[in-house]
Amino acid sequence: MSAKLEEITSIAQFGPMHHPIFGKFKAEHVTQFLANVRERERDESRERRSERRFRFAYTVIAVGIFVFLTYFLLPEHSGLYFDILKGVGIFAAGLAGGYGLKAYKSGSGDR
Repeated sequence: MSAKLEEITSIAQFGPMHHPIFGKFKAEHVTQFLANVRERERDESRERRSERRFRFAYTVIAVGIFVFLTYFLLPEHSGLYFDILKGVGIFAAGLAGGYGLKAYKSGSGDR
């Protein structure tokens, strides 16, 4: 019976199993991996910075259009101005409602 137990313990390995490729990693591989990670993070940071700049530019353009419409349309054409504001408000409400419905259906919305 003890021979059978020795045979089983020699076949079975106890402890964590390691993938054979881990034995082939060298220091230069780790260095290259870390360099690639650093480069990827730098690229992601540049992309986020670019996205923020575009978002800021779009916000400035939207505010500029709003101020332009307010300055030139409000005194004489207040009916047209409020119709434009009502249309933009309806569009924004539909956009927000669609986004909220999508978030709710995907499960990421607050419940």
